[in-house]
Amino acid sequence: MNQKQILVLALFSLSFVSCSEKSKTGNSKSFTILPVEKAIAQSKAAEVNSMFENVVFIPLETSEKALMGEVLKIVAHNGFYYLYDDAGNLLRFDSQGSFVNRIGAIGKGPEEYGIIADFAIDKKNDFVIVNSLGKLVYYTTDGQFVKTLKSETNEQVMDVDDTGRIFYILPDNAQPASVTSAEAVKVVAPDGTSLKTFTTTKIRHSGLSFFNSISQKEGTMYYKEEMGDVIYSINAKLEKDSVYGFDLGKYAFQEEDFDMSAMEKWKNLYRLDKILIGKKYTCFNLQNGLIGKEICPLFWDGKELVFPYAEKDPSKKGLFINEIRITPMAESNDELVCLAALVDILKNKKSVGIKYKNLKNVNEASNPVLCFLK
Repeated sequence: MNQKQILVLALFSLSFVSCSEKSKTGNSKSFTILPVEKAIAQSKAAEVNSMFENVVFIPLETSEKALMGEVLKIVAHNGFYYLYDDAGNLLRFDSQGSFVNRIGAIGKGPEEYGIIADFAIDKKNDFVIVNSLGKLVYYTTDGQFVKTLKSETNEQVMDVDDTGRIFYILPDNAQPASVTSAEAVKVVAPDGTSLKTFTTTKIRHSGLSFFNSISQKEGTMYYKEEMGDVIYSINAKLEKDSVYGFDLGKYAFQEEDFDMSAMEKWKNLYRLDKILIGKKYTCFNLQNGLIGKEICPLFWDGKELVFPYAEKDPSKKGLFINEIRITPMAESNDELVCLAALVDILKNKKSVGIKYKNLKNVNEASNPVLCFLK
């Protein structure tokens, strides 16, 4: 991540999800403590072929109208894939990697968006919603403007449930010492009316703020507070329950670690970035450190946690296929939609080209490559 990106993140006080609180109780009958600390300490080579039945690489179309930078988010919907990057592009591709259309346009007009804080898809109404810090801009899936709604500038990271309701996970903004509780999640109706808020169990009183994360699967939302170690669910009736205890142990960020002076310590710490729920596995993306996007997936099959590393190099934490780093980004129909590291493809092009022939034409100027794991 360059300095410009770091300044933008700090300016808008966005916050990734982390954990440190040692709560070991839950309200749900199915509450499970996930021994993340143990899984990290006992990481092992990923046996991708035994974990997934099929591996497919799909290079995205590279053309002047479809050029993309660093991909920040992917959403799968109705066989299409929506990607937005660090340059503010929001594009739609089909399952073969062909460019379909751009969503909206960057600008200051009423039908345009500026900085994209986040985006989500209202699957009930087939709308793409762009959160542009102070307003929500609705588009059809083919990119046509629908409407604009006002929002608060701190209502940034979001997802949308099956009824069109918007769920925001609000940033932990280093509250004053006198504050003991703050909003963690805000639920908003499709017309912008506030419906319900959920408060934190523990908040920070100092340090930097980064992104938080909220995920949904079949209408149920899942989130984790900035300083908590419990993953919560919110169902269609807006009832909150605890699902997992997320025990990062010595690998968890503490309050004092949210400071630039602790950068050296960051390389040994992890925080929860995203939850992707499939039928066979739940994938928890762990971010290593605070700056950058060094993502290491953690897989849970209901019995065992697996924190993988590259088969030929145990120092490389993460999911690798033929020495290519694979970063899970979305889940669709029990299939993980991942980004494949272009630099690794180019480095191993000769060996991977034998098995994955569609990677032969990938070069330094190519668009990102998707990898589908089923």
